[in-house]
Parts: sequence; C-alpha cells; structure tokens
Amino acid sequence: MKQTSRKKVIILGGGYAGILAALRLSRKTNPRQVDITLINGQELFVERIRFHQQAANQELKSYSITNLLAGSSVNFIQGWVTRLDPKRQQVLVRTSKSDVELNYDYAVYALGSIVETTLVPGVSQNAFSLSTTSTTRRLKNLLPGVAAAGGTLLVCGGGLTGIEAASELAETYPNLKVKLVTAETFGDQLSQKGQRYLQQAFERRGITVESGKRITAVHPDHIQTDNGTTIPFDICLWAGSFRAPNLAREAGLPVNNRGQIFVDEHLRAKGYPTLYAIGDAASLEEAIDVPIRMGCVTAAPMGTYVGNHLATVIRGDKFNKPYHYRYFIRCISLGRKDGLVQFVTAEDIPKERILTGGIGSKVKEIISSSSVWNIQMEQKLVSFFTRTRSESEPIPTRNDLKEVSQL
Repeated sequence: MKQTSRKKVIILGGGYAGILAALRLSRKTNPRQVDITLINGQELFVERIRFHQQAANQELKSYSITNLLAGSSVNFIQGWVTRLDPKRQQVLVRTSKSDVELNYDYAVYALGSIVETTLVPGVSQNAFSLSTTSTTRRLKNLLPGVAAAGGTLLVCGGGLTGIEAASELAETYPNLKVKLVTAETFGDQLSQKGQRYLQQAFERRGITVESGKRITAVHPDHIQTDNGTTIPFDICLWAGSFRAPNLAREAGLPVNNRGQIFVDEHLRAKGYPTLYAIGDAASLEEAIDVPIRMGCVTAAPMGTYVGNHLATVIRGDKFNKPYHYRYFIRCISLGRKDGLVQFVTAEDIPKERILTGGIGSKVKEIISSSSVWNIQMEQKLVSFFTRTRSESEPIPTRNDLKEVSQL
C-alpha cells in the first residue's frame, strides 16, 4: 500500500483562535497524517482581555504556549511572520537565530488585531494603548506617580476597552481624575437599563464622560476635538477601534478597510481554499448573517471550527456544514466587584434584561476565565464547544447563566 505524505499545516498566531485551532486539529488527526506547526512571536500566551487589569498593577497568572500545547502533536516556533505568499504557499519566519522559510499545504491565519493608532494625528507619539504587553507595562509604571499627584487620565474611546479601563483604573487609584471622551453616545451598545447602570457606575467612581466629541489630534498634554475644544491630560489612553496587521494586505489577500481577510462560509480566504482566516483577522460579514465582534468570544469558536473542518479535509471526509454563530450576552467589568451583563438577541441586539453588581462581576470573571479554561480543557481532550452550534457556545452555558440570574 502506498504511503501518503504528511500534510503540512502552519498556524500563524498563538492567541485564543490559533491555539484552539491547533489543539483541535491535533486531536482530530493522526500525527502520521499531518505535521502541525504553530508560530507566535512570544512564548507566553497573552490574555489581552485582561490588559486593563495589568495596567492597574494586578498580579495575573501567566501561561506558557509550550505548556498549553504539551501532550499534543503541535510543534511550536517562537518567531515573527514577516512574509506570507499564499500563491506559493510559503511563509517567512524571523526567529532569534535566523530567517526560516516554511512551505505549507494548509495555513491558518490567526494573527489577531492591534489598536488603530494611525488615523488621528499624534496618537502614536502621545498616547498609550492596551494593545501589547510592553505598552500596558509602561502605562502601569507611570500611573502611580500621576495618581499620587492628583493628575488626569484621559481615556479616548467609549467601547468596551475604554469602559473597562476607565472603571478599573478609577477603582485602583481613587485620587486619579479619570475622564472618558467618545464620539458616540456613551453606552450606545447597551439597552436603556444597561446605559443607566453604566452611567451610575461611572458616577460612583467619579469618572466624567464627554460624549459626541470626535478627537481630531492628540498633543503631548491635550487633545483637540472637532468642535474646536481642547481637553488637557497628564496621561492619555487611546481605546479606539482595532485593525488587523498589514501582513494579509501585503500578501495580496482580499481584505476590508481594517485589514481583515474576507472569508467564505467555511472560514477560508476567498480565492485561496488552502488558507483559513480566523479571529480578529477574519471578516465574516459577507459569509454569515450576524455581525462578528472582535474578541475571544468569537475567536475561540472560529478556532475550533477550523480545527474540525481542516481535519475532515485532511482525512478526506465530508464537512459541508458552514460556520454558524449566535450571541447570548455581552459582559463588561466595572472594577473587581462590579460588572454588567447585557443580554442580547442572537444577532447581538441588546435586550432590556441585565445582570449587575456582584453577580455581573462574577459572570464576567467566569467568561474571562473560560477563555483559558477552553484551551486547557481542549488540551485534555475535553471540549466546552457544542457541535450542534458549530462550536459557537463556550462555557458558561445558558443554564449556568439562568441559575446565576435567579440568585
């Protein structure tokens, strides 16, 4: 009997989506069938959803990617992908020792996203962001001195990143004057009940909010808005929109204006059936009937779906079920003892029902912790993603949340 060659699969990125894709593919295939390599720039797994906690000088657990992959057939290369050639099916990786060119039969693009800092003049030079470990650490080191002097932290952006950062830092540093500026209506992603609770939570922490002001420039000690006003600060935290890395655009892949790769209903890059895109780096609006948020809540199920789909392709089995996703809740931390859980429709439209206070905080922590638990359980060959919903329902389940809401 003729021996078939092993298929080479390269996974670019070791975040929530990439690691889950690697582990799921590993457990669904025979090592004699496939050679799986995961590439990531850092050896430590980054919990970006907790960067606001790191900025508040909280001690958090660290996780080694090598340890998270232990026991699987996945090879790990620590290095930065500097070039992708989807036509020749090659990637160039820069490691600490040399540049390495790797060929692949299939690739999974899971390089996540970064905070967009190029659209408004002065952001890169004069503002911090919660985009990387290094920028978060720099912000963490400066905050105690500014707080001790009663200085002002200006948070630019009214999305979840800005809300959580403002809440966490105001709670940690009571003497710090925290102000949030947003171009939109504050809390517009929430129901009326949710907006009222959010406003009350900010008032309790002494956080001031200025809505409807679009920032046109960031200077060393103040911002300028579209109506001509200036707002001073001692530290500016930019919590604006996210964008995908430039690698996909440079590779000639079909991307949207945020650099996300357009994919089909099986999360394959359009026109490139051997290349999958998942997590924040993928644009699904044209492929499925719901908008996809950037974040681990959508990245993790995409990773497990692609692991399953790619395994069937390699085995020669049929897998025609398209990717499917439906929402249930939106969680916001408002410090360590307060939180807001906004129930939403399957299409991510807010309902009036909310959970708040300590219960909201506990549910939020369960959701945040589940991001790592899912990886650890996948490593142990146990999955918290159900097949019936195309791997789209992580823990806690609806029953779990129903029990919590009745407390």
